[in-house]
Amino acid sequence: WVDEGYSLTAEMKARSGGDLKTRCALRAGTTAFTHMHNEELAASAPGISKEDIKKYGYWPLTKHMVRQVLPSDRDMAAEGPIYISGHSQGGARASLVSMWLEKEDGKKYRTYALSPVGCQCFARKLSFLPGSSNGHNYLEDVDPYVNHDQIVAYLHPFDFYALMDYQVGTVCKYGTSRLGTDMEGGSDLMPWVEATIGYTGPELMVDMFDTTAPDAFSKTRMWTHSILWMNALFANETMLDANGVTDGGCHQEVVIPHGGSLCPDGNSDKECNALFLGVGVFIFCLIVGIPVCCCACTHTCCFRKSNKDNKTMFE
Repeated sequence: WVDEGYSLTAEMKARSGGDLKTRCALRAGTTAFTHMHNEELAASAPGISKEDIKKYGYWPLTKHMVRQVLPSDRDMAAEGPIYISGHSQGGARASLVSMWLEKEDGKKYRTYALSPVGCQCFARKLSFLPGSSNGHNYLEDVDPYVNHDQIVAYLHPFDFYALMDYQVGTVCKYGTSRLGTDMEGGSDLMPWVEATIGYTGPELMVDMFDTTAPDAFSKTRMWTHSILWMNALFANETMLDANGVTDGGCHQEVVIPHGGSLCPDGNSDKECNALFLGVGVFIFCLIVGIPVCCCACTHTCCFRKSNKDNKTMFE
C-alpha cells in the first residue's frame, strides 16, 4: 500500500488487535490438512518413499514428473527452447524447478512465474509440514541465497498471495497504471484493497472469528490473483510490451541473506505451542474437574501432618 504511494489511515493502523488465536487456528488447520493429504499422496505416489512425501510434500513428486520430460541423461546440447511456467502455487513450483535444474543439471531455463506465492523463505524452512521443526527444507535441491536471473515473476501490486513470500529473480508488476482511475481494476478495486490494509495474513484468510477482513480479501483477490484478469490485461501492449516489461516496471528481487530477518524466525510456532498447551489444560480441567486440575497443574494443594499421629493428610 505504502510502496504504491498511498498513506495509512488511522483506521488501517488500528485494525489488527493481535492475531494470535487466528494465526494458531490457521496453523493447526493447515498442519492437520497437510498431514492427512500427504498420507493420501504417499499411498498413491509411485516410486517415491512415504517418508519423503511426509517430509517434503509435493516436491519429490514434482521432481519425478520433471524427470519424465527432462531425464538426467538427456542430450542438453540438442535441446530446443524450453520454458517453465506456472500460476499461483504452480508459479512457486515453477521457480523451484528452475532453481533445481540450474543446480542439478547446470542449465538455466527461462521461467515465467505468474502470480507466484514466492518461495525464497519457505524453501529454507517448511514451517507447516509435520516434523519441520527439525529443519526440513529444500536446500539440497535449490539455492535461494543467490540471484536467479532466468526467473521472471509477474504479479499485481495488491496480490496478497504473491506477497506472502519473497520471489526469486526478477519481479514485474502489472496493473499499476489502472490504479486511481475509472478503468476496470482501478476505482472498482480500490475500496476492497483499502478494507484489507492493516490486517495480518491470517486475519485475511481465516473467517473463524471475524468475516470482515476475509470478505474484503476474497473480493480483492478476484482481481489481483486471477490469471484470467492477467491474460485480459496482457493482451494490451501498454500492460506488457514485446520485451516482457510491464506497466509497473521490473526490478530484481532482494536476496535475503543467511539468517536474514525478513524470513519467519519460528517464534510464531512457539507462541502457538504455548496457546495449544493452555487450551489442552483447559479441556483437561473440564474433563477431570476444576479442583483436581488445580492440584495437578498449579501445585496449590496443601498437605499437613497430623500432630496426633504424624500421618500425611490432604487438606
